[in-house]
Parts: sequence; structure tokens; C-alpha cells
Amino acid sequence: MKFKKIFSAVVSAALSLSLLASNVTALEANAELNLVSESVTQTIDLSQFTGDMSYVTPNNVVEVSFDNNNESNIVDTDLIISDNTNSATTLGISPRATANPLSVLGVTNIWVGNSGYDSDGSTGWTEVYSSTSPQTSLSSTVNTTGFTHIRFRVYQWGYTTSAYNRLDSASPTGSFNMASLNSSGNIASSGETVYGFIDDYIFAIPTEKTSSVAKFIGYYDQVSPMVTKEAKVNITWTSITAPTTPTIAYNVHSDYAYVSGVDNTMEYRAKFDNGDGTYSYSDWTEFTGTALYFPIYDYDYTLQIRYQTSTNGNPPPNCELIVQTRSAGPSSYVEYDSISEILAIYTSEKQIEVALGDGASYVAISPAYYLVDTFIDAIPEGGFNRIYIRYAATATEPASNALVLTLYGRNPNTPDAVYYENGALYNLTSDMVFRFNGGAWYSTEYSAVNVTSFMSSTETTLLEIRYMPTDSASCSAIREITLSILA
Repeated sequence: MKFKKIFSAVVSAALSLSLLASNVTALEANAELNLVSESVTQTIDLSQFTGDMSYVTPNNVVEVSFDNNNESNIVDTDLIISDNTNSATTLGISPRATANPLSVLGVTNIWVGNSGYDSDGSTGWTEVYSSTSPQTSLSSTVNTTGFTHIRFRVYQWGYTTSAYNRLDSASPTGSFNMASLNSSGNIASSGETVYGFIDDYIFAIPTEKTSSVAKFIGYYDQVSPMVTKEAKVNITWTSITAPTTPTIAYNVHSDYAYVSGVDNTMEYRAKFDNGDGTYSYSDWTEFTGTALYFPIYDYDYTLQIRYQTSTNGNPPPNCELIVQTRSAGPSSYVEYDSISEILAIYTSEKQIEVALGDGASYVAISPAYYLVDTFIDAIPEGGFNRIYIRYAATATEPASNALVLTLYGRNPNTPDAVYYENGALYNLTSDMVFRFNGGAWYSTEYSAVNVTSFMSSTETTLLEIRYMPTDSASCSAIREITLSILA
């Protein structure tokens, strides 16, 4: 960095002054040389020279040249030092602010962002602290959710010859000079004397830490005693985590997924897989209570749940609950005999439940044989009703798809023409079935059948005859005939 000095007298353009520094017994860092030009005397503080001054002795010839005779626009100048043993060396000099070196050092702004964002501060950074005046001691809580880097803006009025900038023990990953300031504190234009600087320093946000200290220390060691300034920021790291309380259950209402453990500080949206590597989303919606029912579709989808509070403009993380689709129904564990009208439920690894009719509630049933004739009796002639059979929902699985059994009203005809005489049945047709004493059902293609083998010599026999079911009707009502004891 070049050091700056304001001159209190006008020096003519391209004026070259030479003097022998024999009246100086030693050239220390804060020594002064008097340059005489006609009636103008100008003092130059050697502490403002840049470069190596270690070999400057009273025998050196010192020449100072100035480019500009306008005091308000004095630009960088050169100090040329030469003697018989050293080749000419050019050291840069430039105007210096009248303020004491390093009189102010402080933090004015803090941002969070991610690696690779614009270094000029125009985009990609979210401000978490701002002050109109530089702060030398500051405590700040910084929410790091979604961010990897932190950026500090440091205001400096005066000049340093060295600096120490650390976040804990880490050096900046990047630093940028954002502005040079003129005597009014505004951005200095070309040729203006510079009084101060605004610099930005970027650090990686440390992981697994709850607190850190950022220190910005400037040293001005061209005077004695050395000037030191420090700005310190005590940081408490926080972050918003995804909610951990939401849970999903399917056995609270078996037709829905029941999500609990939520409140009105949270919001949700549905995420749908488009099947091509992309996703569709519903809008974010606030929870208005402590639980909510969600529909179960014929495909899985995801509920994303997060806290509504944004994190420095960055969306907070969300948890995800998978709303499962229904599994297949228990077809391999169910049989129905349309003639006997018996529904057989076999042993399954899951609970089976049945709903008798559209809109009816499901009832868990045990493995057994169930006669459904009463259900059919209640169906109007020409009408139909359904029995729904499915696996019951559990806490972790929704109820399965239902196996649907459609049953129709009874055939209105009855086998009134059938009669028994001398050990045989007459007027049978192939669309009829009959049985004896509640046994198995039989059918025949003959109109007359000998049935004495089903009769008893000690008691009467109950004969039941009905029409078989069709595609649009259940079995007809049963006609009963009591067969006499065999002689």
C-alpha cells in the first residue's frame, strides 16, 4: 500500500530539488528533511516513504520530484535516493491524509452467502447486520441455515502497514477493496487524496461450532509508539433445523393419511414425482391446527414440512413424510360361493376387514365362513350392492385396495313346478340346484332324478330347491319340500 501526504504549499510543476542531507545525523523512520525551493519550504515525513529505507545515510543525495502544481490534485511522487555505492532507487510517495494513522477501525456490515457469489457485493449475499457507524466491539447472532460463508465489511480511517484478520484461527478465503474514501468520507475519485478504505473479508462458516470470534487488527508501525486498532465480533451460530415432530399414521382414519405433531408455525406442500426425473409441487400451505388428514392416491407422494420462519431470506430445511399408496387387496385369502352364498375368509398375515354395502363402515373379521344370504335378501329385485374386503390399515401402512364383491337381487322365479313322488323328483331343469338336509348342492341335466339314496328310513328329509345365480341375479329364494320316511 502506498502512503499518502498532503502538502501545505504549492510546488511548481516538474520542479526538481536536490539537496545534500549532510545536516541529518540519522534517518530514522520518523525523520524529516527540509526541502528548500526559493521561498517555499516543504517538510516531508520519511515515515511515509514506501520501500526499503534501511540504507539511507546522511551522504545520500535525495531528490524529490512532483508532477502537479495543483495542491488539491497532488498525485503519487517519487523519492529518488542515490550515492556512490548504491544504484539509484525509486521509492513511491503519495499524498497522506491529515487524520492520524489508523484512527478508526470497525465493522459496519455482515452478510451470509455461499462460495462463488459475486465479490462486489451486488448479488448473492444476505445481510444479517448493518450499522451506520463502525463498531469496534459487536455481538451478533448469525443463522447459517443454507449458507456456507460469512462476509464482513470493515471501515478504516487512516492507514496500516500490516493487518491481522481472522475468524477464530482461520484466514479469509477472499478479501476485496470495496472503496477508497476522500476527506468527506465519500468514494474518492481519480486523483483525490485518500483518507480511508472500505474492505470486505470473506470466511468459511465453521461447522460444528456454536460460537466464534472474528478479529480485525490493523498495525501502523511507521510511528513510535506503534498504533494498533482492533474490531472484534462475537458470533453465536444458529440454524433452523427441519421439524422433527411430524408423524404419519394410517389407522386413525383408514381412508386418509393422518399427520400429527404439527402446529401453526409450520407449513407443508406436496411433492409429486413426474416419472421423468422432475417433480411437481403444490403451494406451501400453513398448518392451522395440530393435525391434518391427507388423501391417499394410487401412487406414492411426499409431504414436505418446514417452519414458516425464513432464514435470512433463505428457505428453511424441511422434513419429508412419504404418503404411501394402497397395496393390492387380499384376493388370495378370500373365496365366495355364489350358490351356497358363503364368504370364506382364510388366515392372513394381515387383518382383513369387510364393509357390507356402499358407504358402510369396515369391520374387522376373523378367518371363518360367513353366510351372506341376509345381505342379498335386502337387495331389491333387479338391483345390486357390494361387499368390500381389504387389509386393515396399520400405523405404518394404509388400508389396501378393496376386493369388491358385487351381488345382485334375487331371481324372482321359484321352482314351484318341481314335485316329489315315489322316491324321485320331477320337473327339474338344468338351471336349478337342490340339496338334502343342508348338505352340498347338486345340479342335473335330467328332469327326473331318483333321490332315495339321500332319504332316511328313520326320519324325514328336508329338500331345498332354488334357481342358480345368473350374471344379473343371485339365486332365487329356496323352495322347501319335506320328504317322508322311506318305507
